Amino acid sequence: MCTPATIAMTTLSTATSLMGIKAKNKALSSQAQQMALAGAQQTRMDLDVLETRRAQEGTRITLEQLRRIRQGTRERGILQTRLGDAGVAGGSTLRDVVTSVIQEDQDLSSLELGRDWMDEQITLEKRGVIARGQTQINEAQGLLNQRTSGTYGVLQLIGAGVSGYSQGRMLEPNKHGKTTKKSD
Repeated sequence: MCTPATIAMTTLSTATSLMGIKAKNKALSSQAQQMALAGAQQTRMDLDVLETRRAQEGTRITLEQLRRIRQGTRERGILQTRLGDAGVAGGSTLRDVVTSVIQEDQDLSSLELGRDWMDEQITLEKRGVIARGQTQINEAQGLLNQRTSGTYGVLQLIGAGVSGYSQGRMLEPNKHGKTTKKSD
């Protein structure tokens, strides 16, 4: 039969173990939640930075294209003036107009290609940002998986109860009225 000391030690040991499990689980849950939130926020900020860069680069390229169109228009205007001043459609002046149009088209195509490459680069960087964010969320999930639950938690509580019972039994008086002490 269990004495009050044995019952008290068993209860105390089991309760202490249960409180430890709950505290550990709560701390891991809190840490995982903070980690996942931080990962999501960092991912969002990084994606916003990339979108801002895309918009800025797109604007820069568009302005460069407009500048090149204005330049081409000026060049052709000057060449048309030369044609009018000459009063004759000269071969070299006409060739200069055609060359100006072709060069402008090539420059605009190069700028557009640069825009496409920049878009592709930012898309790849976004994938990297998302992968890093997913990794951080997976790490947070790993913390959640470290929580004590189920069978393992029950076994810990049983172990704590047995330990408390053993300690309580050691405090019980034996048949001679003395408490039993474990010898080393």
